[in-house]
Amino acid sequence: MNNKIFLGAFMMFGSLLAMNDVTFAAECKAVLLGKSNGMHIVKEMAQIAARGVWKTTANAKYGSDWSSWSNAQSKSLKCDRIGTKYQCTASGRPCH
Repeated sequence: MNNKIFLGAFMMFGSLLAMNDVTFAAECKAVLLGKSNGMHIVKEMAQIAARGVWKTTANAKYGSDWSSWSNAQSKSLKCDRIGTKYQCTASGRPCH
């Protein structure tokens, strides 16, 4: 009998914990592209430029709450090497 009471109390307590551990999915917009302006000798600089264009585009289209690259989902950086220089494109879904 005591085992049944203990088991019932344990299950009820576990259910309460599960209800308090609710996480909310981020709200996201459609994928945006940001292509680096010009060519860059250093690949990392082209990547930074592409992310900057992506952030500016997200801010202009949806506002500053949506312009965080770290909050974006489905993000990628693709770079092309043309001669000795790089041009990159950042793509991702703005989220908040």
